[in-house]
Amino acid sequence: MMQRITALLDAPGTGKTTPQIAEAVFEAMRVRLSAVMGGSGYATLLRRCFVLACRDFPWLAEIKPDVNGSLLGRLDDPTPGLHRDESARGFAAVLTQFATLLSTFIGQDLGDRLLGTVWLDLQDNTEQSGEGNTI
Repeated sequence: MMQRITALLDAPGTGKTTPQIAEAVFEAMRVRLSAVMGGSGYATLLRRCFVLACRDFPWLAEIKPDVNGSLLGRLDDPTPGLHRDESARGFAAVLTQFATLLSTFIGQDLGDRLLGTVWLDLQDNTEQSGEGNTI
């Protein structure tokens, strides 16, 4: 399921930047998963994922979720001049870490089901906006 979600980050021709797409993905995750994990639980897990992903993508250290795990307005331009591919790989690393830790804590099946609801939310947003494969 996370592969489908991370594939959204590298969708050229959408008219949106990778940070804008990532912001929409993280917000969909926050809304859906905070209802299950609580806002602080989601935020703590997300912060940990950024720390782990910083090993390979040091520019991610500049991004800090708020106390509820929201990244709205925080992903605009983490590093000016960062190539779209590098940006997509960095955000994909955070999402992959999130899926791994979530599965570790609650199990693969439940983790996949929760991420599946996020995927459905992202698809619904895409269909409502009439933008094809974009968010």
